[in-house]
Amino acid sequence: GSTDLYVSDSTDQAPAKVAFNVATEVTSVSGPNPTSLASGATANYTYKFTTSSTGALTAGDTITLVAPSASSTNATAGTVFPPSATDYTVNGVVVAASGTVSPVISGSTVSVTITTPISIGDGIPVTVVVAGVTNPTVSSNTAETGAVYTSEDGYAAATPSYTITSA
Repeated sequence: GSTDLYVSDSTDQAPAKVAFNVATEVTSVSGPNPTSLASGATANYTYKFTTSSTGALTAGDTITLVAPSASSTNATAGTVFPPSATDYTVNGVVVAASGTVSPVISGSTVSVTITTPISIGDGIPVTVVVAGVTNPTVSSNTAETGAVYTSEDGYAAATPSYTITSA
């Protein structure tokens, strides 16, 4: 949430107000729980989390999912999120009805940001299912982690580790 900080120095002792936002994070993160852990396989990913006590989302806010890319340990190809909004649901509602999907690869991570088709209150459990994700291609069994954050809970919360098995 938004917080005010008052600052003064020995020269100008009248405090100056500086407003800033404190990032919160989602809680109770689980997933992505791929339906297949095989290297390079296509799987459905299910991410679960709870919005923070101040993290309510309105329809049109965003949820970002982060996964390993090709530059992660032992990977020759990274996780690939599908580009179609119809492959994503938020609490059972298809994103395509009102949203967009933006997959991005940046350094050692790949992420996708989706617009939520529904409003979700403070402290409410959320389930995001992604159909048709391509697992990273790995040369040996590799433990991976991801992250989840929202437009209201902007600090990325890590997912539990999961192991992609080599071919």
